[in-house]
Amino acid sequence: MEECRFGPIPEAEFALEPFLADLGPDRPNWQQAVEPSTATLLDWYWLVFVAGGISLAGGAGVALRSRDRRALRAV
Repeated sequence: MEECRFGPIPEAEFALEPFLADLGPDRPNWQQAVEPSTATLLDWYWLVFVAGGISLAGGAGVALRSRDRRALRAV
């Protein structure tokens, strides 16, 4: 195991002037947040509705087939 020792930190490292000098007198140049377009989101809704309809129809078909098979076994 190595032991690391650090010496005292000079007072100049804690001075505010170097940090404040970078700010300058003008306002920060922040980029505006860009919101995603709702049109692109709505373009994909048709795909979700089609997939949901296919799943619903497939599930109903499977349920009807299993019901018919049970009715045939009971006879």
